[in-house]
Amino acid sequence: MKLFMRTYIGIVFAAVLINSGCSFNDNTSTTPTSPTNTTLQLQTPKDGTTAVSSFGTNLQWSSTAAIGTVFEIFLEQTSGKNILPSSSTWSTTPKALGLTTTNYSTGQLTYATWYAWRVRALFPTGSWMDSPVQYFQTEDIPQSASNILKIHDYSTNYDPANVAQDHIIKIIFQVTDPAGNGIINLTKDQFEVLEDNEQLREFELSFAPQAPSKVILPVHLLIDNSTSLKANNRLPMMKADATEIVTRLGSLASLTPFFNIYQFSETLSPQVGGITPPGVNADQAKTDINNIQNGVASTDFNGAVADVATSMTNSYTVNEIKQHVMIVLSDGDDTAGKRSLAEATNAVSAKRVYTMGYAGDLREDILKMIGVSGYFNRSLNGDFSSYLLNIRTYLENFSRSFYVLTITSPKRGYRTHTISIRMHGSLNPVTVNYPGW
Repeated sequence: MKLFMRTYIGIVFAAVLINSGCSFNDNTSTTPTSPTNTTLQLQTPKDGTTAVSSFGTNLQWSSTAAIGTVFEIFLEQTSGKNILPSSSTWSTTPKALGLTTTNYSTGQLTYATWYAWRVRALFPTGSWMDSPVQYFQTEDIPQSASNILKIHDYSTNYDPANVAQDHIIKIIFQVTDPAGNGIINLTKDQFEVLEDNEQLREFELSFAPQAPSKVILPVHLLIDNSTSLKANNRLPMMKADATEIVTRLGSLASLTPFFNIYQFSETLSPQVGGITPPGVNADQAKTDINNIQNGVASTDFNGAVADVATSMTNSYTVNEIKQHVMIVLSDGDDTAGKRSLAEATNAVSAKRVYTMGYAGDLREDILKMIGVSGYFNRSLNGDFSSYLLNIRTYLENFSRSFYVLTITSPKRGYRTHTISIRMHGSLNPVTVNYPGW
């Protein structure tokens, strides 16, 4: 009887141990149970969310687990919502482990793809529990990269005497359409920014258009005062048009304009370098235009254009944007023959140059070649105001298409860090690599 009782008690005790879920770490596949009243809930992205950025998203969850709990993330592509991934790594290989916070940045994702994700909590007791599985789908492949981002410059606050301070990285970039027209009125929520493939937090980002005081627009007005134009009494008209140009461009609120007024026939006056950069204000420019007198018959058109265009060096830095513009008022006829047309066309290449044609010996073919940004036949077309409005609108939008992104980063280490910027709807990000300290 005693032997029977000992055997019975032993069987009952073993059954209790099995049903209690205790783990002896014997490497069996038995799933340990979680501590009582522990919850593990996935929060964002919500189950079934679509159009998630392929640039990456931040997975967030909540847990009432005790201190010392760590988390693992399982994330895999799948063929649709509520369809578990077929990959074996879904069950065996987490994307991240040892996490002590309740969020995880996924990094780059594939366009137009469903993903399944879950979180596993590993408790200090040695047991663990899994969250429910949730699903999200990434954005479709953009039809075209309609906007173009270009990073021009960046700066950091590196101070060898204070290497413990947070990194502050200031980036100047521009957004245009494929034709080069500036895209304005953009806001921070239209961009995604990552540092070392991790999404930055809201308070780490500052975004603003570049200040108008830091956008400098030197406008070079070249006025042909040769006697070929005198014979047609065009010089007064050209001077009046030049004054109107100064009035229109001088009132742009989105930038700081300066003017360089040149007259040319046989020689250019003043010579390049004779005006203190970046130029004079609108009132002084109007005085300089009014003082222009008739020149001589010989016209060094090619030389005047080449010299001024060569002097126009644009710069785009964190501290200042400088965009030169040239507007040539002439008949386009080079009678001096001192310089070649090729020299002039090479000089204006990739520059912002407009030409306006006035009857004399009008060479529209030449003026169109020099006016790489636009040509206007003033003698035939009386809608001068519309032409100036187009120039003004372009320059205003161009000046407002520069943006300053300031990032406060806690990153440390003497290695290169990468900041990636992408605008919603664009295919690829642009990047800045900066050395850490």
